Amino acid sequence: MALGPTDLAVVLTAAAAGLLLGPALAALTRTVPTGGRMLSRGILRGAPARAPRIAGVGIAAAATSAVLAGAIGASAALPAFLLMGAAGVVLAVIDTEHHRLPDRVVLPSCAAGAALLLIAATVTGDFAAFARALSAAAAVFAAFFLLALISPEGFGFGDVKLGGLLGLYLGWLGWDFVILGVVAGFLIGTVIALVLMALRRASLRTPVPFGPALLAGALAAVVAGPRLLTAYGG
Repeated sequence: MALGPTDLAVVLTAAAAGLLLGPALAALTRTVPTGGRMLSRGILRGAPARAPRIAGVGIAAAATSAVLAGAIGASAALPAFLLMGAAGVVLAVIDTEHHRLPDRVVLPSCAAGAALLLIAATVTGDFAAFARALSAAAAVFAAFFLLALISPEGFGFGDVKLGGLLGLYLGWLGWDFVILGVVAGFLIGTVIALVLMALRRASLRTPVPFGPALLAGALAAVVAGPRLLTAYGG
């Protein structure tokens, strides 16, 4: 579907914002895992991250922001989703490198996301969507918590908290999006694990970070969800 002038402007603005935030996000991928200050000196320049990381994170943030803006559009909920996109980039990098999803990123993102979605509900009057978002966050958190109890080796409590965060956003869009996002995340995670095993980079006992797959599944649900749900009568 072709973007109109307004939609294109929103997408380009979101991409530019993501690119500008890139250095700060890259800095967080270095300082957060080591317990350093989140608002450290030089964060706007990306320090202590180096140029390749700053460029890579900036491109990822710009692309993610643009895709989310194209999917959500110029709505009151867009700031919340852009925040999630930025946090998601940071979490994906950290989890890939350190197999951790730090509370220092996840928990503030939950609080800020809920606040921004509450503002969106106030602006639009759609408090049902906000209530559904909270319910979905609790439901996904509870389901993932049970999985972590059953299989603690393959599913960590960082994944549990990330599930609650993603449930919040997907729940705002609808329960169908929640199911689609969770299923897509598990499918992506399974494919990644199978590919790594096929390349002999991992075995059945090798811990594989699951956060990036969950984030990718949620993003896929936000972007492709409307078309898939329409096509299959959702």
